[in-house]
Amino acid sequence: MQVEEIELSQVRRKLVVDVPSDEVKGEYGRIEAEVHKFAALPGFRKGRVPIELIRKMFRGTIEQEATKKLIESTLSKVLEDRKLKPVGQPEVTKADSSYAATLHYEVEIEVMPALQVENYRQIPLKRETIPVTEEDVERRVLEIRKRAAEFRPVDTAATEDYWVIVDVEGWVTDTGEKVLDEKGLLLALGPESGEPRIAAELVGARAGEMREFTLSFGEGERPPELVGKTVKYKAQVTEVKEQILPALDDEFATTLGDYSTLDELRDKVRVELVHERDQAIRKRYAASIMNYLATAYPIEVPSAFYQQYALENTIAYKQFLERSGKSVENLEDEMQKAFSHFAGEASGFARVSLILEEIARLESISVSDDECEDRIRKLAEDGHKSPEGVKAKLGERGQAQVRSNLLKDKVIDFLITEARIE
Repeated sequence: MQVEEIELSQVRRKLVVDVPSDEVKGEYGRIEAEVHKFAALPGFRKGRVPIELIRKMFRGTIEQEATKKLIESTLSKVLEDRKLKPVGQPEVTKADSSYAATLHYEVEIEVMPALQVENYRQIPLKRETIPVTEEDVERRVLEIRKRAAEFRPVDTAATEDYWVIVDVEGWVTDTGEKVLDEKGLLLALGPESGEPRIAAELVGARAGEMREFTLSFGEGERPPELVGKTVKYKAQVTEVKEQILPALDDEFATTLGDYSTLDELRDKVRVELVHERDQAIRKRYAASIMNYLATAYPIEVPSAFYQQYALENTIAYKQFLERSGKSVENLEDEMQKAFSHFAGEASGFARVSLILEEIARLESISVSDDECEDRIRKLAEDGHKSPEGVKAKLGERGQAQVRSNLLKDKVIDFLITEARIE
């Protein structure tokens, strides 16, 4: 068997293969025998059709099946002999065969890029500082008080200082499409409202009052799916409520956990804020490191690493456009742009992942089973689920991704430790 390997790019190879005629004839003979065994033609009993007639009547089927079988068997041997490990499925670009004579085929494969990662220690980073002030502590304590607040009904018109319980529905005026249907929604009417435009229409309302109003949504307004649309709302206010914050004293602190005084609560809040600050700084350093690696090692990435991601996100984007009713001048061009965007995004992630994995190999950084189990337990706690349930949902593929993410985190922590921070 003659094989020529042509390097098309860092990750793409073309294999030109010529299969010897004796091997081709053998495969054709096996396929012919299978067809002969079951073929039934008028005037002949099953298995008694002359072989010459079999070759004439089933020539195309025999050639197609023999070619398929020969490519499968010989390609696996070629890949093994040349120590090539394809990423994704090989693509047969050409296949020429003569009936029981010769087979010439060409196939393109993608392989992992050759990596030579050097000089990854002492990556330059700009020093990040995020101060934690007493104002930050008091702001977080206020948030805690608000979460512990009581809401008492009031028999008065709602002002911006109040909250309302409201049943609200909304329809797009042009199409009648229902875009909102909430019952018993607790809505702040002041600056902290989650629905400020709806809240503004309810200022001055009393319990039991129905209000109808229309809102138009322009560019940049939320929610984005309503941009360019006009929505008619009906809002039934069932209650007006006043938010009563608990007193800021030692007694309040004792209701929140193992605290004896308000100062102890503030100390705990300060520790949490410092931890959050450190995590934020670590996130910024990680982003800088990944940008540095992507620029320093502009390796090509196999398309198998990003094609599916790009396709799924392009489909999701198209569905969003259809749901929102947003018109696009040339949908095909828009989809091509979206695919290119998502493919570039995913290939960038994949490039950095490959580099981080290579650094892990060079530095003998690994993830233990215990570390993986700990991360899954943390995911379970955060989602109020059992570790077994999380494992079942993740499956083997998801658990492998958890391990991969842990490995990358450990490599990034190593690179931050080794970085030159100025």
